[in-house]
Amino acid sequence: MKVTPKEILDITKDQSSKKTAGSPNENFGNILKEAMDTCSVAGSQAAAAPPLDGISRIAFEKTDQANRADTVERIQRFMDILESYQSQMENSTVTLKQVSPLVSRMEEETRNLIPVLDSLPAGDDLKDILNRLLVASTVEVIKFNRGDYLA
Repeated sequence: MKVTPKEILDITKDQSSKKTAGSPNENFGNILKEAMDTCSVAGSQAAAAPPLDGISRIAFEKTDQANRADTVERIQRFMDILESYQSQMENSTVTLKQVSPLVSRMEEETRNLIPVLDSLPAGDDLKDILNRLLVASTVEVIKFNRGDYLA
């Protein structure tokens, strides 16, 4: 139901000019009844949908494939970060202080890829891969920050 400013003004003028002996609940009931009556008369007409001729045709498949290629590339970069982390952690000459920026990068990429994970359809193999990578990254970040790798 759409109420226009004119209707509000008319109602307030009627209320201020007419001092009725009825209770406020009765006045409200009368106003509500009038508004519902006018709404039902206006709502009985079927609304026509706008024509679709003006909408250009869009190739959704190309967009989906481009987005998928971008997603695969982002996942590949994330895997490269995790592999760098793994190789640095295996190297005994690398200190934890040197690994710390990489851990921060892993945290940032995890935050950036969570919306991508949510946007992928259920049952998609890419979603499963990304989910596993995000879990592995999150666990490693927690272990690193907790101090599990301190000697």
